[in-house]
Amino acid sequence: MGIVEGIVTIVLGIIAGGVALAIGATVVGLVLLGVIIWGGMSIAKRISGKSDRQKNLPAGGSARAGIPAAQMPVSQAPSTMRDYEYLDIDDGVTADTVMDAMRPYDGAPYVGEYARSVISTLGKAEFTQKGLIAAMDREFTRDTITWDKFAAPVDVAMEGILRNCIQIANRVQAFDTAEYARLSRLVKAGAASPESSNYQRWELFGNTLKEMDGLRQGNEQLLFELEKLQDELTKLDDGGSSDTSDIAEEIRKLSEEAKYYT
Repeated sequence: MGIVEGIVTIVLGIIAGGVALAIGATVVGLVLLGVIIWGGMSIAKRISGKSDRQKNLPAGGSARAGIPAAQMPVSQAPSTMRDYEYLDIDDGVTADTVMDAMRPYDGAPYVGEYARSVISTLGKAEFTQKGLIAAMDREFTRDTITWDKFAAPVDVAMEGILRNCIQIANRVQAFDTAEYARLSRLVKAGAASPESSNYQRWELFGNTLKEMDGLRQGNEQLLFELEKLQDELTKLDDGGSSDTSDIAEEIRKLSEEAKYYT
């Protein structure tokens, strides 16, 4: 091979290599461009799909499983004041109204026992009252002095029991069991000093529980006096004599105490 032929061969080789390199680079470039375009379209599709799903969420909804805010767990719901029906004997509230108000609290922590006591007490009082009136009707004529002698303390006792139950019911409805539980944990753990606001609020809750204990005890005493009144009527059935003055006075005192809590 001559020098000229060698030079030509080298030049042609260089040209061929350049062409091959250019072609290879073009293919790789095209492949990379295709990958970029495909990736961009995928991202755009995902963004568009996400936006569409957000548009379809209910008003006030949560992106987590599409749960409306009202159905979110209590621990994540905003803290709000609890509404309740304030009961007032002077507005004509009846025993049935009070019992209906307490039934939803039957199993509530801390106050459930008081709600149950209201329902139980009013039921017992109504039963006792009917028994007393039936016995009085057997012994006396209505609107006579003797009949009124028994009827007056019965009426006073029933009003006192209803007043006590209304006051318990109002306290039960207003009692924030979750907050009381939180404060109790702090106090038990020693994380609330007696001078702290948390401790003082915890004491206020405790005072409310003590008040309900006192009201419940007042109801028990009034029911006991009504039972004593029944015993006096039984004496009359047996031909004996009856003195209801002490019972009537005790009922009056207990009923006055019921008004004190109003």
